[in-house]
Amino acid sequence: MKKYTYLLLSLISLTLSSTSLTHAQLNADFTADQISGCRPLVVSFSDLSTDAVSWTWDYSVGSSTVQNPSAFFSLPGTYDVRLIVTDINGNTDTLIKEDYISVFEFPTADFRVD
Repeated sequence: MKKYTYLLLSLISLTLSSTSLTHAQLNADFTADQISGCRPLVVSFSDLSTDAVSWTWDYSVGSSTVQNPSAFFSLPGTYDVRLIVTDINGNTDTLIKEDYISVFEFPTADFRVD
């Protein structure tokens, strides 16, 4: 009986250890549908993070806690975007993309006639 108990415990241990190896590690990542344009610029962010259950975004002109937010950039300039993700255990990971969004002034038409 001891032999079968040892075999069963070994099998359970192997199953648990191989299951823990297949879990993804928490990793913050994102992209945007556009990263530059004339003002006003509306940008939709897409979360590409692994193992996240909550999201905290800061995109200089506002913030959000939804997974895939949109932001409205009304003034010309460059903007950083930060994403903090949290997993089910409370662990966090942060990704900051500096100068990620570029917003330009409206073009000005100008011409001369000679």
